[in-house]
Amino acid sequence: MSGPAVGTPRARLDDLILHGIKLGLDNIRALQAAVGNPERACPAVHVAGTNGKGSVLAFLDTMLQSAGYLTARFTSPHLISLNERFLVEGAPLADAVVDGVLERLLDSAEARGIQPTYFELCTAAAFLAFKEAGAECALIEVGMGGKYDSTNILDPEACAIVSIGLDHTQYLGDTLAAIAGEKAGIIKPGRPVVVGPLEPEALQPVLEAAAGAGAPAFVAGRDFTFQGGGDPWHPTISVQAEGLDMPETRLGLAGPHQAANAAVAVLLAHALRDTYPRLTPEHIQHGLASAVWPCRLERVSEQPLVIIDAAHNPAGMQHYRTLFSEAVVVAAFSDDKDAAGMLEVLSAFAQPLILTEYTGKRCASAAALAANLADPIVMPELPAALEHAMRLAGNGAPVLVTGSIYLAGEARAWFAGHGGSALRFRSGD
Repeated sequence: MSGPAVGTPRARLDDLILHGIKLGLDNIRALQAAVGNPERACPAVHVAGTNGKGSVLAFLDTMLQSAGYLTARFTSPHLISLNERFLVEGAPLADAVVDGVLERLLDSAEARGIQPTYFELCTAAAFLAFKEAGAECALIEVGMGGKYDSTNILDPEACAIVSIGLDHTQYLGDTLAAIAGEKAGIIKPGRPVVVGPLEPEALQPVLEAAAGAGAPAFVAGRDFTFQGGGDPWHPTISVQAEGLDMPETRLGLAGPHQAANAAVAVLLAHALRDTYPRLTPEHIQHGLASAVWPCRLERVSEQPLVIIDAAHNPAGMQHYRTLFSEAVVVAAFSDDKDAAGMLEVLSAFAQPLILTEYTGKRCASAAALAANLADPIVMPELPAALEHAMRLAGNGAPVLVTGSIYLAGEARAWFAGHGGSALRFRSGD
């Protein structure tokens, strides 16, 4: 897979990967100040969480679009193309737009002696591009943690903390309480925060941060309740809170875990009703039913059934226990993730488990992962692994492609070129 041409904005952006991850806000503040602080151009919603934040924003984005608002959404990482990080009205920005803002920011950073990281530059590009697109709402996903994440220069209309699990422990801490404290850093004075279902150990630091900031907190199980229904592949949800009674509504995203994500999105919409008065209950329900989020339990083939799910930690794979009694599993992981924990989940139903690799230096070695497993199939070349899985699926078991989001993106591109469904980012595509 060839990279961008030397000297282009994307090649210069890729060079920033060498600077790794640097938590802090000094660089992003300097970058934004140099281009007029575009992060202040329109109301924003800020969402953090170990899992589920992308789904929450996909639901909320479709709700606001249904009400006629021009939305912009920043997510990470991307599946195939950098452009996927910058969505306006649910669609990736054009190459010329992305390249233009990248070049201006890179030149500005160089002229001022600012040395940003890859993610800092992407964050700055999102804010600038969204301002110039005339966005009426910026939906911003935290990259990692919260307090020192470069997205945290926002003063959002509302924020949410969707879930807390053990991930990125080398940066955020190795307990739920420590990680929750970092994610609670996005809470701002007086701004409402919606809190998804959390373990008591994780909930306490969030409530303390909200109380310290004078931020109204709407907590699952305390201030709002929800009930999931339907079946795992066609879930439904109803939500109740003070001044809110949403009847059973189907969800556009599969999986029983989406009920909690959808409930957080509904409460965010409820908190935003003064800012976006056209956002009616009907638009909220339409948004829930129409949301699209690629590679999240996405069916990319029906004969045989192939599902791609970008689950990258053990907590994100727990829903597999209710979805699959048996599946042909194709998996690859980044070398900084809890592969052992994920393999433990997958081994319970994988028949067989095929270990493969995606393109890039961060991918864990399939052969090394196989060393402590019973009878895995090792096929480092992803196309060969997918073709083999398709042949094995002839006995009726589905194929599940899971692990790194980079694996999901490469597999999705492969299926798109081999008769799979077209990649969709929004309803109606």
